[in-house]
Amino acid sequence: MSLNYETVKTTLYNWAVSVVPLGMPVIFWEPNGPRPEIPYITIFLSSIIALNQDWSATNANVLGEINMKGDRSFTLQIQGYGNDPITVLENIRTSLQKQTVLDTLRAGGIVFYQSLTITDITELVDSQYEKRASLDILMAIGQIYTDQPGYFSEIEVQEIYLDQIDNVIYDETITITIP
Repeated sequence: MSLNYETVKTTLYNWAVSVVPLGMPVIFWEPNGPRPEIPYITIFLSSIIALNQDWSATNANVLGEINMKGDRSFTLQIQGYGNDPITVLENIRTSLQKQTVLDTLRAGGIVFYQSLTITDITELVDSQYEKRASLDILMAIGQIYTDQPGYFSEIEVQEIYLDQIDNVIYDETITITIP
């Protein structure tokens, strides 16, 4: 089954909600999207890359399908707004050291690689300073899919010899399996 990034986003959202202070909104960042009252957290999936070449099985199954797998790495950008966003982001980052959190992410197919720097990005908004902080987290997920190039790994050949009056002289079927 191919990757479904909506499922990935749901897993990440559920994790974020479970580690921020109770009642703090967590939203997916969208340009020009509505903003809740501060404090809140935004998450954004970005920089999705394929790591190396995907693996392909050397043999096709009986339907001519080849199984393929590949690793995908992505950056999860998290920003905190209002109150003390650095502490909230530190708690989010620290949660990734807990085995229970890692198990929950793995159940969704996500692996944590590394958390990067928490950066204070306080900004002037409507003539008042709004406390903000940013954290990037590197994560990965596996892509599993199939290709149907029409290859086969088994072929059956039937050989029949007939004489002049169409009597069967020789009839044999052989199966050739490609290792």
